[in-house]
Amino acid sequence: MEKIKKIVNKEICEQATGCKQQGGLVFFAEGGEKITLEKAKELIRENEIIEIPAAGAGNFREVFSSLGFEEVEVYDWTSSAGDWSFGVKNEYVWFLAWQENRYPYHGFRYCISSDVMPCNTFEELVEEIESV
Repeated sequence: MEKIKKIVNKEICEQATGCKQQGGLVFFAEGGEKITLEKAKELIRENEIIEIPAAGAGNFREVFSSLGFEEVEVYDWTSSAGDWSFGVKNEYVWFLAWQENRYPYHGFRYCISSDVMPCNTFEELVEEIESV
């Protein structure tokens, strides 16, 4: 059931924004250098931006999961362009993360925010975000 929910969620996100996945999810460093998944994991942990030109608006769960995050919760998805923010949890704590549309190019940029301290629960993260 959870897998079906994620697929439906991805489809809804893509329909709502018009930003659909356009091929394989290949990682790039900001500026256009193609990188490995291991390098992408390293960069995201260092609060660097990674880009995925083929990503659609609904790929965020798959992207953050491949980067080593066990859970993803949407914090804000009010942007019709897919510029959304999330709580993402690694093995230990929750971080504020975001995706940003690469308009006028296809795909999305992803990053972990350094503006908000990691928290033990998603609810604590929301409180921390709203107190900034």
